[in-house]
Amino acid sequence: MSYRIGLGLAVALLTTPTSQLLGQCGNAIRWSNIHERIHIRHNLNTSKEVAQPAFFQIVRPFGGDPVASVNAGVRVDACATPLLTTGLFSEYLWNTATDKRQNTVRAGVDAEWQVREISSAAHTNSPLLLIQANYKNDNEKKNESAQAVVTYTHVFRNEPWPAPNATWRPSEVLDITYAPFIGVVAEQVFRAQDPTREGTILRGVFQLDANLYPLGVRLDRRVELNGSYAYRYDITDGTSEADDHHPYFRGALNVFFFRDENKSAGASLAYIDGEDPTRGFEDQRLWQLGFTLRIK
Repeated sequence: MSYRIGLGLAVALLTTPTSQLLGQCGNAIRWSNIHERIHIRHNLNTSKEVAQPAFFQIVRPFGGDPVASVNAGVRVDACATPLLTTGLFSEYLWNTATDKRQNTVRAGVDAEWQVREISSAAHTNSPLLLIQANYKNDNEKKNESAQAVVTYTHVFRNEPWPAPNATWRPSEVLDITYAPFIGVVAEQVFRAQDPTREGTILRGVFQLDANLYPLGVRLDRRVELNGSYAYRYDITDGTSEADDHHPYFRGALNVFFFRDENKSAGASLAYIDGEDPTRGFEDQRLWQLGFTLRIK
């Protein structure tokens, strides 16, 4: 029942702003410029202001099996207006470098809905809703599920204080952008190798993301420190999973060899501690060194 409520809420939120802005969306769809509508990130359920880059690492030892880690999400916008962006997305998480292997695919539809326009003459802030409805296949656990995710944050512009989802420059040596999120995840596990793992899960989510740029202006933001902490709690759980608390932290140092306003590519050193059941990541601690790519 909770899954149906969550999915209904996601569908309603997806369709309500779409119907309101249908005329704008009709004019916005131009498949000829598809390359401008592709986004690549580590996690698509965050605002673009604090988007972490996708991560890639593949090592093939002589005489051994390949060891790989891929953590990437791709979205293609179908509609992009100043207030609403909707599209199709897919995330692939593959990790054979640890004992707790990961092989998860998520695919579906999503939307970013900025509720009102921001301008210096009127509102300087707006709620921002991030909405996803998707299919998930956890190939390691042999589980299949449907998910609905609704997340809220607030966007500010032209504020004199360190506001969320806006760049704050306390001095010439540091740029900071951060974003708090609260939300809910409804998941219906409809097929599992162990039938006791089938059922409905409703999770509450709190997440805080931050990007720090030492000497941001001088280095053109080519050095980036980003961190993400999330805490998920199972409000209801109809499966046999006993753990209701899911903390997760990821911190990374990124050095970009190429960077412009919306694209960046380089190397990344990341530390991860915790679990993210929404994306099929089991509880573990690890370091990762590899290549990184981001298209906001």
